Amino acid sequence: MGNPVVHFEVMGHDGPKLQQFFHDLFGWQIDADNPMGYGVIAHSDNHSAGGIGIGGGIMGGMEAADGGVTFYVEVDDVEATLQQAEKLGGTRLYGPEQIPGGPLFGHLKDPEGHWIGLFQKGYASPADIPADAPRVGTPVVHFEVIGNDYATLDAFYSALFGWKADANNPVGYGLIAREDNLTADGIGVGGGIMALPPEMRGEGNGHVTFYAEVDDVEATLQKVEQLGGKRLHGPDTVPGGGPTLGQLADPEGHLIGITQATV
Repeated sequence: MGNPVVHFEVMGHDGPKLQQFFHDLFGWQIDADNPMGYGVIAHSDNHSAGGIGIGGGIMGGMEAADGGVTFYVEVDDVEATLQQAEKLGGTRLYGPEQIPGGPLFGHLKDPEGHWIGLFQKGYASPADIPADAPRVGTPVVHFEVIGNDYATLDAFYSALFGWKADANNPVGYGLIAREDNLTADGIGVGGGIMALPPEMRGEGNGHVTFYAEVDDVEATLQKVEQLGGKRLHGPDTVPGGGPTLGQLADPEGHLIGITQATV
């Protein structure tokens, strides 16, 4: 079993503005009643059928160049994982650091500079969601790292988190199966790793993001524009019977993915 992704995060400059945007777009009920003004989004309010999904957060106070989108991976030991990341060619950003009343966490960058968070094992408490629960809210159901060199990223994440990516598909997208990367209580989402197309390499290092499940990708992209965000692309259907996807930028330019619900 690999390490599960248990939390998503948007870090920006104007926390209240971002929290309002995502509330209006996805219907997320965001609780920012804490000393840091960190907007908590509950897994129990946003899950796909059977409880699939993870909780997350939206925070402000970041300098424009320091914000972004990331996800957090649950590990046995944050310090040991940060040391291992450095040995594998990544960079320790900071941590371990204890949030009062919250998790022990850390942040790292992979060899291409993508920002990833860590939570020490035990933070992600199980939501009380029945196995036959229907879909509710707008759940985050997928994480993604897009970079320049697939082999470099695959080797790094395989060694660090035990992820086994399957890129045997027409687009070479390395799928990371949810069922192989769950907490003891069944928390976690699947994800993917992919290299940018050759014509786009050198323009940047790709992105880290998550995908939220929506009823209608086109309608959601139209709503994004009405709320002050931007449609980046989509709807596009992945060849071979894959999902219908889109990507948007929030008012501060953070890239977020959306995927159309199938039921």
